[in-house]
Amino acid sequence: MPGEGRAATKEDDMAGDNGGGDIISISGNISGSGIAVGRGAKARVTTGPSAAEINALFAQLAEAVRNAPIADRDEAVRTTEALKAEVINGDGVDDSRMARLLDRLVDLVPGAVGTVTSLFATPILAALAGPTTKFVLEKIRGD
Repeated sequence: MPGEGRAATKEDDMAGDNGGGDIISISGNISGSGIAVGRGAKARVTTGPSAAEINALFAQLAEAVRNAPIADRDEAVRTTEALKAEVINGDGVDDSRMARLLDRLVDLVPGAVGTVTSLFATPILAALAGPTTKFVLEKIRGD
């Protein structure tokens, strides 16, 4: 054993028996799982649409908001940006918050109803819409 008068060997190091190493054992295929192994290791997994996809989807909505009445335009832009930020959360989206933002946005820009409903009819955003958001979308469509 190390510390008992003999030098640590390669086998000691591999077994984690060097008095200071971590013993790490991995079994099975973990590729693509977002798991980082080792001291100080970090992993980050992102799910959902990319920022580029979201920006492309929100381009038409941004145009509709630019045509909002001047008195409501700044708030409509902030609401649109908050909605986009929520969508970027992907699987971590807060459905209630997204629904409130949509509801507020169409109050500020009534002419954007068609754009908003079309936006959330896309497969990417339809997959993120939870029951509260779907309810608000049905309400603003008049269903």
